[in-house]
Amino acid sequence: MSAFTTLIPHFDDYLLLAKDDSALVSGGGSPPNGRFIARNFLLEEHLDDSRVRSYSAYLPAGGSVDFAFWDTAHNSYLTDHIFLPPPSGHDYRFIAPDNHRICPETFRGGMALIPFHGTHLNTDFIRVIPVAALAHLSREREDYIYSLGEQFLANQSRSNPAYGELSRILDNAFNGPLCDHRPVFAAFYDEFLDDLRDPRDTSWPNRLRDRLGLYHINQWQAGGLPRKVFLFKYKVRELPRHPRDPSRRPIAIPVVLDHRLSEAFCPAPKGLDSGRVLNLEANAIAESAREVVHLFMPLQVDHLFRVGLVTTPVPDDLSFARRDHLIWMRLRSERESYASDTDADLF
Repeated sequence: MSAFTTLIPHFDDYLLLAKDDSALVSGGGSPPNGRFIARNFLLEEHLDDSRVRSYSAYLPAGGSVDFAFWDTAHNSYLTDHIFLPPPSGHDYRFIAPDNHRICPETFRGGMALIPFHGTHLNTDFIRVIPVAALAHLSREREDYIYSLGEQFLANQSRSNPAYGELSRILDNAFNGPLCDHRPVFAAFYDEFLDDLRDPRDTSWPNRLRDRLGLYHINQWQAGGLPRKVFLFKYKVRELPRHPRDPSRRPIAIPVVLDHRLSEAFCPAPKGLDSGRVLNLEANAIAESAREVVHLFMPLQVDHLFRVGLVTTPVPDDLSFARRDHLIWMRLRSERESYASDTDADLF
């Protein structure tokens, strides 16, 4: 039984068929992976009933569901309830939990919110962003932005001309009309210390792309590989805070309704204190890294930590990576049969 069984039974019926037939779920990338999108919805255990009701309004009251309709309905839900650009003059330092036009549903329910208080506010998050995405948002050239990042990291003085120019570009990117201000997926810096220990190591982007499950940074993109990326690092205390409680931050466990349909996202079992990232590297020994989702925050030049190139391809078939990930989820949740109803074919 999924979170959608009671309120959207015909949608649940579609998911049960699509979980074993990728032809019913065309999610991009390699066709065999499409079925994992349906499986992720069936596995989701962190949804409030209020969010399921909100989502159900975008699906037909009865009858059949196909992927094209579902994808369109899902993106409409995101536009109306999750990707919410605030009005001009909005103060990004604060969350507006009672304003549904500014605060995404992600942070208005209580089921998946994570408390970050006291010393936890000094926790460092990391986020990898393709430079091409910054180029699109800012309408600047990708090579130019990447060069500015290299120049700034070589001399991090604010008197460096690259600092001011990159500040301008990031401001245009994150505050411009093309930025949809979606909730941000972030990982914990302290889990990647070994990957980032040597600043001379140029292979870190490949490892982080895989360990962070960034399947969209792949060989199928226009231009192929390599892909230029920026790695940003920032503290929890820098995130928007509750106006009546300065110790609270809008941080949540990621769910399937917080982002576009994705074959590489796998929701965490109930009981875990954060999300878990599907490692794209098959037969990886490393445990699945923790991830959270937080309210949008414009990044600044001072948050830039590394620049680099992703050079290795992602796997065509995610089956082996998903199997390894689910094994970790079974161990961490102490549920030996977790995902046996959805992914028995992988074991």
